[in-house]
Amino acid sequence: MIGGKPTVPVTPEEQALYRPLGYLDEPAVSRALQALDLLLLPFEDGVAERRTTITAGLAHGVPILTTLGSSTGSTLRAARFFAAASATDPQAFQAEAVRLLRDPAARARLSAAAVDAYARDFSWDVVARRLLARIRGPWSTAEAAEELETRPPLPR
Repeated sequence: MIGGKPTVPVTPEEQALYRPLGYLDEPAVSRALQALDLLLLPFEDGVAERRTTITAGLAHGVPILTTLGSSTGSTLRAARFFAAASATDPQAFQAEAVRLLRDPAARARLSAAAVDAYARDFSWDVVARRLLARIRGPWSTAEAAEELETRPPLPR
């Protein structure tokens, strides 16, 4: 469990598998993400573009299982770079987690798709280029791209 330490009911058998890490600095979060076989993001209102946790998972190429719900927009509903279950169906989420943990090839496909999605749509360089083009208007997209190409990369 990365982040806050919610009360999670675990059996004595599960206790050895549960490790609440609490809030971590960026390097520790990165190490924790790199150690995962599967990133579980069960949002009660569904995944949304504003959630930084999924972006961090994508950036690390971690296979992700999340939920779709009222906060999930059409872009993420159509996405194929994570697995998902309905936010209102915890049993389906659990079954999908078990299925993915038993299927290394499926996790590898999700991992590769996550890396591609991050590079194509979610990296700071891409986001900055799109924002600058939007701020300047559609008539200056080429100029915005040229200006960004001459600047040093943004910190990650």
